[in-house]
Amino acid sequence: MGPKRYALVEPEAVLQAAGARIAFGSDWPVDPLDQWFALKVAATRTAAPDAGPEFAGSLTSQPVMGRAAALRAMTMGAAYILRMEKDIGSLEVGKLADMIVLDRNVFDIPAEDLANVKVEQTMVGGRIVLP
Repeated sequence: MGPKRYALVEPEAVLQAAGARIAFGSDWPVDPLDQWFALKVAATRTAAPDAGPEFAGSLTSQPVMGRAAALRAMTMGAAYILRMEKDIGSLEVGKLADMIVLDRNVFDIPAEDLANVKVEQTMVGGRIVLP
């Protein structure tokens, strides 16, 4: 008897299509604290290449989320859950100027490559804190 494969139910795309507000977070320390990997999983419904043969292929029968919807869940959705949507979650006049500059456009790369995105610069409160 091989390793058990548990059925995961992650209906974010179904709920989002029905009009629900989606917020992404992290299961850290259970899962790596890696939002780019989370974006890749949302967009592909596949595990890491080194996860093992029992996790090959689609993780669930649930549909994938679009990249824009997943990024919205990571930013605006998470800010809403924190009750901080007036201060964070999107770049707007009057909000904190927290943002990152990426090494590539996440909308122009293959979905499987999303986990390899790197942050080149981080700004907090409008000031560069990490080049």
